[in-house]
Amino acid sequence: MAFCNHDDASALLSFKSSFSLNISSQSSLGYESPYPKIESWENGRNCCLWEGMSCDTKSSHVIGIDLSCSFLQGEFHPNTTLFKRIHLQKLNLAFNDFFNSPMPNGFGDHVALTHLNLSTSEFSGVIPSKISHLSKFVSLDLSFLEMRIEAATLDNVIVNVIDIWELTLDGLDMSSIKRALYLCELLEFNQSTPLRYLDLSVTGFSGKLPNNINHLESLNYLDFEFCDFEGPISLFLSNLTQVKHLDLGFNNFSSEIQSSLSNLQHLTFIDLSDNSFTGPIAKCFGNITQLNHLNLCWNNFSGEIPSSLSNLQCLTYINLFDNSFTGPIPQCFGNITQSYLLFTIFLRELPDNPTISHTEAIDADTGFRIEEMICDLGQDGFWQAHGPLYEKIENDSKITLYFGCTTFTRLSTVLALVNLKAQFGWSDNSFTELLMLLKKLLPEDNTLPKSQYEAKKILCPVGMEYQKIHACPNDCILYRNKYAEMRTCPTCGVSHYKVNNHKDSYVATT
Repeated sequence: MAFCNHDDASALLSFKSSFSLNISSQSSLGYESPYPKIESWENGRNCCLWEGMSCDTKSSHVIGIDLSCSFLQGEFHPNTTLFKRIHLQKLNLAFNDFFNSPMPNGFGDHVALTHLNLSTSEFSGVIPSKISHLSKFVSLDLSFLEMRIEAATLDNVIVNVIDIWELTLDGLDMSSIKRALYLCELLEFNQSTPLRYLDLSVTGFSGKLPNNINHLESLNYLDFEFCDFEGPISLFLSNLTQVKHLDLGFNNFSSEIQSSLSNLQHLTFIDLSDNSFTGPIAKCFGNITQLNHLNLCWNNFSGEIPSSLSNLQCLTYINLFDNSFTGPIPQCFGNITQSYLLFTIFLRELPDNPTISHTEAIDADTGFRIEEMICDLGQDGFWQAHGPLYEKIENDSKITLYFGCTTFTRLSTVLALVNLKAQFGWSDNSFTELLMLLKKLLPEDNTLPKSQYEAKKILCPVGMEYQKIHACPNDCILYRNKYAEMRTCPTCGVSHYKVNNHKDSYVATT
C-alpha cells in the first residue's frame, strides 16, 4: 500500500477548503452514484485511502483524482493548489457546480495528464488555449460546459495529441469554427490516429462531412447529432468498419442509403432520424445482425419496408415513423425473437386493402408492459437488462425543478412543456428559446434543460415518441383499438381513407 506524499496531502486539503458541499445541488443529482467523496479527505489519514484518490505505488505521489458527482460548490480559484500537483495523470471534476467560474489556465500545467473530464461542471467563458499544449491526452471530455472553443485551440488539441482515444466535445460552442471544411483540415493531420470515441453533437458544425473521416478506422463511437451537416453519408462511412454506435440524427443529410453500409458489421446502434434521406430502405440493414437500435424516423424514405429486417434478431427498438412507406408492414417482424420490441411505424400511404399488420405494429409499442417483462425475465434478469434505464427515470422524477419547489420535478416540468410544444406546434428552435428564457427567469439552481436536445435526453428513457393516430375528419372517433380496422366512421359514415390522386392509392385521414 502506498503512503501519501505529505506535500500532496497538504495541497489537496487546501483545495478542499475552497469549496462547500451542497447535497441538494442539482449539478450532481441524477447522475451515476453521486457521493460527497471529499468528506473522506481528513488530515492525519493516508491520502491514498481518500475517496476518489489514486497514488503511485513507488513515489507515493497522487496521480489520479476522481471527484465527479461530488456535490462540490464554489468558485474555482485560478491559483488553486490543485495545479501544483505536477504528477497528476487523471482528473475528473465532472458534474459539480463551480459557479460559472472562468476556466483557469492552470489545467494546462498538468503536463503528465492523460485523462481530463470537466463535463457539466459549470465553468464559463472560453476554453483556455493552454489546454491544447498537453500532448499526452488519452481521454478529453469538455462536454456541456456552455463555453466557447476557438479554432486555434481545437486545432492544437487534435494536432498535438497523437494517442487520444476519446474526444467528447458535445455541447461546446464552436460558432467561430462551424465549417465542416475546417473539420476536414484537422482530420488530415494523422491518418493512423487511435481515436475510438468522437462526440461532436450540438456543436454547430455545418456543411458536407469530409470523406477523410474514413481515416479514423479505429472509431467505435461516432455522434454528430444536432449539428447542421448535409449531403450524402455513404462515402465517409465506408471504412469505419469498427464503429458500433452511429448517431447522425437531426442534421440535413440527404440522398439514398447505399449498400456499402453493410460493411459496418459491428453496428449495434444507428440513429439517422430527422434528416432528408430518400428512396427505399437499403436491404443492407438486414445484414447488420448485431443491431439492437434502429431509428430512421422523420425522413423521406419510400417504398416497401424490406423483409430482410427480420434478420435483426438482436433488435430491441425500431422507429420508422413519419416517412413515405407504401404497402403493408411485413409479417416477418413476427420472426424477431427479442421478447420486447419497441416498435413505431407510421404508413403515410396505405394500400387499397390495408392489412392487420398495420394495427399490430402500432399497438406493439403501446402494449409494452413492464409487469410482463419482470414476470418473463425474473426480477434479477429484468434489472440486469433494463435497470440503468429505469434508475435514470426514477432519478429524474425525484430531482426538483429548483430548491424549495414542491409542485414540479424536472421530469414533470419537461413533460408539461413538451405537451404544450406538441399541442401548439412549436418548432424545435422556438422551444429551445423558450427553455433558455425560462431558465433565466427561474432561480439560479434550477434544473430545467436549456435546449430541445437536453429535453430529448431526459425524455428518451421514458420511451416518449411521437405517434400519429388517424381520426375521423368530423372528429367523431379515433381509429384505434376496436375502430382501428374500420374503413368508414361508424358515426357519420365518412371514409377512413381518401384517394391520393397523384399516386392512385389511399391515404389515411388524420
